Amino acid sequence: MLMGKSLSRSRWIALVLVAAGVSCVTVSRLAADNTKTKADVSVIPGVLAMLTAAATSGLAASYFEKVLKGSKTSMWARQLQLAT
Repeated sequence: MLMGKSLSRSRWIALVLVAAGVSCVTVSRLAADNTKTKADVSVIPGVLAMLTAAATSGLAASYFEKVLKGSKTSMWARQLQLAT
C-alpha cells in the first residue's frame, strides 16, 4: 500500500462497511429532502462524487503523512512549515 503496510481482511471489510454506511445516510437524506421529482434527481453521480472526494482526501492525507515521516527535518521545522 501507500505507507508500506497492508490491511487485513477484517479491516478491508470494515472500510467497505463504513463507505456503504455513509452512502446509505447520504441517499436517505436525499430521499427525505425529496423536493424534486425522481426524474430531476439522479443519486448515482452524487454518491460517486462523495466516494471520489473521500478517496482523494484519504490518499492526500496518507501521502502527506508519508512525506512528513520520510523527511529528516526537525519537529520544529515541520511545525513552522505547517503554520505558514
